[in-house]
This record gives sequence, C-alpha cells and structure tokens, in this order.
Amino acid sequence: MICINNLRYGNTMRITARNQNATIDVETTRKHVFQLKNFSFTERDVILYAFGIGASRKDLPLVYELSPKFHTFPTFPVLAKFFCGVNYGEFLPKFNPMMLLHGEEFVQIHSPIPTSGNFVCTSQVVDIADKGKASAVTMRLSMKDQSGKLIADVESTMFIRGIGGFSKVP
Repeated sequence: MICINNLRYGNTMRITARNQNATIDVETTRKHVFQLKNFSFTERDVILYAFGIGASRKDLPLVYELSPKFHTFPTFPVLAKFFCGVNYGEFLPKFNPMMLLHGEEFVQIHSPIPTSGNFVCTSQVVDIADKGKASAVTMRLSMKDQSGKLIADVESTMFIRGIGGFSKVP
C-alpha cells in the first residue's frame, strides 16, 4: 500500500483508490503546512519573461528597465510555483507524470509586483476532487515580500488521470 508521507492522521477516514492500493486523505492534506520557500528574481528575469510571452521592442515598459514606466507583467507570479513548488508525493499516490494535464490557472494580485526582489512563498492544497478514474488537484501558492506583505496568490488545478476513485468506499 502506498501511504501519504509526512502527514499526521487524526480521526479522519482514509479511503482507498479503486485502481491502486493508495489512499488520499483530503481533509488532512488540506491542513498540511508546506515548507516556506524563497523566490527571488531580477529585472532581467522580468524582461525575459515579457519576451517569452510575446512582448516586443515596441513594449518598452515591459522590456526596457530604464523606461520610466517599466513594470512586471501581471502573470509573472505563476513562475514562482516552478521554483517553489511542492513534492506531490507528499500527499498523492505515485502517478505517471504523462497522465497530468494542466487544467487552469488563476492569479490574484494584491499589491504591485516589483521588478526585482526576494520573496517568500507558501503552498497549500485547496482541494482534491475525485473524478472517477482521475483526480483534480487544486493548489494555491502565496507570494509575500520580506516584510510579509502579500503580493499575489496563484491557484492552479491539475487533472491527473489514473488516481481517482478514492471517494467511494470499496
């Protein structure tokens, strides 16, 4: 049996997935506190991101750091999850990464995004929904500056085929 690592169980019910001997304790997983991770970026990173999403030399406020209106593109915080992401093996049964499909992305900006700096990111499991033969896993990453001021929240949902069926008792 594959168990969820590093989580403490209270009086919650552990339910077994149909297609493998694995358990997903959704309530305990939602309460799990992930390790804080640091995320830093420079003006160069902000410029490269802007070029990567299609900005051109005509978009000076996005690609030229000496522009009086130089700023960070609002979706830049999505990059933090690639550097501050979590180990899904901590709360999900083993799965083939080829079965993972990116479902959706949501960015909520709470403060202006600086063009460089050091930040602290915290991750949280928002929900794990059983979709029969698959699961929809929703994660939230909160990005704060060094003083603790919330800059942005990034929420993403992944659809993972092959690890569903856990909400029905066999």
